[in-house]
Amino acid sequence: MKYEDSKAASGEILRMVIPAMAAHNAACHPVSYAVWYEYFSARNARLRAELDPRLQRGDILEEGDIAQLFEHHVSGPHETTVRRLYEEFRKLVSDVSVCAQQAGAEAGEYAQSLDAAAQRLETLGDDPVLQSLIRELVDGAARMRRSVGGLEDRLAASGRQINELREALAQAQNEALIDPLTGLVNRRGFDTALQELIDAGDAGASGACLLMVDIDHFKRINDAHGHVVGDKVIRAVAQVLKNGVKGRDTVARYGGEEFSVLLPATPLAGACALAEQLRLTVERGRIRRADNREAVASVTVSVGVTALRAGEPIEEFVQRADAALYASKQNGRNRVTARPFGAPAAAAVA
Repeated sequence: MKYEDSKAASGEILRMVIPAMAAHNAACHPVSYAVWYEYFSARNARLRAELDPRLQRGDILEEGDIAQLFEHHVSGPHETTVRRLYEEFRKLVSDVSVCAQQAGAEAGEYAQSLDAAAQRLETLGDDPVLQSLIRELVDGAARMRRSVGGLEDRLAASGRQINELREALAQAQNEALIDPLTGLVNRRGFDTALQELIDAGDAGASGACLLMVDIDHFKRINDAHGHVVGDKVIRAVAQVLKNGVKGRDTVARYGGEEFSVLLPATPLAGACALAEQLRLTVERGRIRRADNREAVASVTVSVGVTALRAGEPIEEFVQRADAALYASKQNGRNRVTARPFGAPAAAAVA
């Protein structure tokens, strides 16, 4: 979901969000802000459908309720939106903090002015009514300064909490994009990297290429040697792929025994050469069992390669690489097949 609210419109939403946050028992943190902003922006129909009956009953939402609403209706596919909401909330607290500091400074100046005025008025007479009024004004200014000072302290604490939440969010997002077995980015991380490449128009003058890599006969390896060895094979292939790329290239565990390699600013010929080098490295490697050092049957990979056509949908780009991979497996495995855009059939790389 993409927000395109004007400053005035977002300000109107904000005026509704703050009282709603204050009326419930969840802390005023970015997650709560995200839920209420989504609700009052009237874009999230599912969130409104769940919240409206509860609000009409007068339910008071607890921390767990807000977290559940956030998980079910805001997070997930809206990660970009959530990051933006976090930034907006951080800016809001920063802006309010600045206003509080300014108010504190003005209150201090006002109190000093009252002190000076009181000293001058004392020389003009000792009318008890006048003296009482002056003391009330001075005491009121002092209370305002203390109140503003307390607000500044609370805002500073909120700012620290927001920074901690942002760091935790960044760590959680990174962990959500990493495959725990190989340490590579997972399918979700690959999709994110590919979408960012497309959105930024960052394919470079030479375009971009995609390699789809699949371990040949992986089920046989698992059946013959067990899942521990199977995992070792997956990690070994992942390491070969990781060692074989550089710079902004992205290697991902696409799923199971399949990997993807995204190569920005790489021509098709260069991508095919790299794919062949990776294939040979895997073929020449040897993986041994940890218990008896027995060598596992030779591990090989099949690779499909294609180049990105400017303006084409992501799905077509990935499907073409998949088709090239399928051709490699159909033609005997342990080979690289390139499929340029518009090619009637995949062409094997010698």
